[in-house]
Amino acid sequence: MSFLENEDKKYAEEVKAVKSWWQDSRWRYTKRPFTAEQIVAKRGNLNIDYPSNAQSRKLWGILENNFKVRGPRLTPG
Repeated sequence: MSFLENEDKKYAEEVKAVKSWWQDSRWRYTKRPFTAEQIVAKRGNLNIDYPSNAQSRKLWGILENNFKVRGPRLTPG
């Protein structure tokens, strides 16, 4: 596989990942004026996993669960 074919494959995989991420219920009311292809084209080549991302995913999971069971919305802080 050549370098360009490998880059095209990575690009297509990232576009697919962005599109599947946008299908999450967290983003159901979000309107975007740009496409997943435009997002991926502007990204750099370093993948950074921020600690705040894990925290926000945990909080969203707690809030989604509380909404489903109509439970209290207790959050720390």
